[in-house]
Amino acid sequence: MDTRATLAMLGREYCVISAICLLSLLSILFFIRKNLESNRVIVHFELAICFSALGAAMDICYGLREFRLVTMTNSVAYATEIAYSVSSILASFSWFIYSETMQGTRLVGSFRRRVLCTLPMVLIVAGTLTTPWTHYIFYLQDGVYCRGPFYLLHDLLSVFYVEFSGFGALIRSFNKNYYTERNQLRLLFIYSAGIAVTLGIQVIAGSVMPFLTMGITAILAIILVRMLQQRITVDALSRINNRFALDHYLDLKFKSGEPFYLVMMDVDGFKQINDRYGHLTGDRVLTLTASAIAHALPSGYFVARYGGDEFSVVGSGTEEELLELEQSIRDSLETAAAEAELGFPVTLSMGHFRRDDSIATIPDLIRAADENLYRSKNRRKSELPRKAVRR
Repeated sequence: MDTRATLAMLGREYCVISAICLLSLLSILFFIRKNLESNRVIVHFELAICFSALGAAMDICYGLREFRLVTMTNSVAYATEIAYSVSSILASFSWFIYSETMQGTRLVGSFRRRVLCTLPMVLIVAGTLTTPWTHYIFYLQDGVYCRGPFYLLHDLLSVFYVEFSGFGALIRSFNKNYYTERNQLRLLFIYSAGIAVTLGIQVIAGSVMPFLTMGITAILAIILVRMLQQRITVDALSRINNRFALDHYLDLKFKSGEPFYLVMMDVDGFKQINDRYGHLTGDRVLTLTASAIAHALPSGYFVARYGGDEFSVVGSGTEEELLELEQSIRDSLETAAAEAELGFPVTLSMGHFRRDDSIATIPDLIRAADENLYRSKNRRKSELPRKAVRR
């Protein structure tokens, strides 16, 4: 096979792979717009996908030109290269804003900080748009792509936006008290790690295949799957784990064979709160309770909304440590309720049971913890419901 035939074959493979990536990205975008509720955060995620899709489309054009499958005029070739360069930096920047917003960082918390974050991107985009005349970022010589003196600034800024936010998310994940928050932050890190790997492959392999485009597509697909998984396992109201996630976690703990505690708890007098103050206030109490429990837990503990006004905590430790933890949860809830100025106190009844060889199944463990919960509730039944609805 001669050189020309080999180039044609590589070019066709390059374009086909890029086209598959483009269709995959458009499918992901279509799925998100149809199935996920649109908000400011989702819009930034959609923008990152849109610019990545534009980059995949320009990869097709690059393959057609680079492997001599079609002949392009100099102006068209410049237009495709500029579109690819601009789309890559805008995709990185959109992901950066999405990731930082998800993390709740101060980088995008004020107008001045947003301007400081945006200014480098604007300068690079301006330099790219003027590169046919300045040759600062790149230039074409006889149809061949050549790097300009400031080429690295473009790539370094794109990588910086992604990697800075991704590794920041990883570091913050270690300080989160329950695993839903940790998983959400580590999900953001996946993108940055994947970009670093595929970019390294792209540099080593050159332009034989669109590795970066393939990597971005695969990573975004993984993130979409994880986002959908979180929708299945996270309670919509309280934003902690739901019953489905609890059952799965308990199954894993049982299979590990290690002893652990299951704590069952519910809000005292919750029916009276709903009846007197309305269901919106009841929802606020549940959200506040879930947040107070989660923030009182040390690292390694699992919290879920079992159902209604009932919550579950799974963890290990000694009996004394568990009693201290239960008191810490009560103190956290008392502080949160006072700061929320509800007009009435919010308290919890709790019961726990240690899983050992005497407990064979998950229902047995839940039943044993429930029995201890209702013993605790019955001891407080005469006074707590009345306090819970007092103005």
